[in-house]
Amino acid sequence: QYGVFRLSGFNPTVLIWASVDDSSTTLTGPGGYIFDIKSFTFAPDISSIGNAQTPAADGTLTLKIGATLKTRAGVTYDIAPYRGTFSLQINY
Repeated sequence: QYGVFRLSGFNPTVLIWASVDDSSTTLTGPGGYIFDIKSFTFAPDISSIGNAQTPAADGTLTLKIGATLKTRAGVTYDIAPYRGTFSLQINY
């Protein structure tokens, strides 16, 4: 399920694009079990300059961010909350 972010306060004539460094992003759960997070995706796809979007007339843009979870070999994951952080970079 996508995380939903609402960006606001932008000039509606300026292009916006986003990126996340996924080189070391993880989610940690009970018992120290870890998921690696790879391949962040954006809807609308504003992950490159060629796919930049302009905000709505009111200066807002709703951005949905998804990613792929990668498991580690030999680990049985518990059904529980897994937490982590990542840095979202917005360029305009």
